[in-house]
Amino acid sequence: MKAIIIEDEPLSAAELRTSLAEVAPYIEVVATASSVAEAVETIARVDHDLIFMDIHLEDGSGFDIFERADISVPVIFITAYDSYALKAFENKGIDYLLKPFGLDDLRRAIDKLGLLSGGGKCVCGARRPDADASGISGTIPGTHGRPDEIGHHGGNRLFHG
Repeated sequence: MKAIIIEDEPLSAAELRTSLAEVAPYIEVVATASSVAEAVETIARVDHDLIFMDIHLEDGSGFDIFERADISVPVIFITAYDSYALKAFENKGIDYLLKPFGLDDLRRAIDKLGLLSGGGKCVCGARRPDADASGISGTIPGTHGRPDEIGHHGGNRLFHG
């Protein structure tokens, strides 16, 4: 899998590259860009499957890139600002990581990419939400380790669907 990092802080870009090497070594960072103009040019020129994007860049907003480039791949937003999350998901965002993020956060975002891509697999080892619940027996009262009993109380369903 080939990724582009769009980040105007060299230290943050280097830390992301290092974290990716640890969490998902099969993701190859093929290019980095530090501005809107450079990102638009890089997206058009470089073959890629995924973008990691900061929102505040030296010459504008990461969202400006969507107006100037054809982005046809998933985007994982990585930013220090929580106020752009909704807009990120409206613009091909599959996850939104707040700086500073941990390896588990990055692993979860990449696993979401694996689940959304149709493979149905968590690729970094995070527990799938639909995984067998037999290992949690006794931790959810009344379930006896049976996931079909979650949401029940005394035989009465809490939610009807």
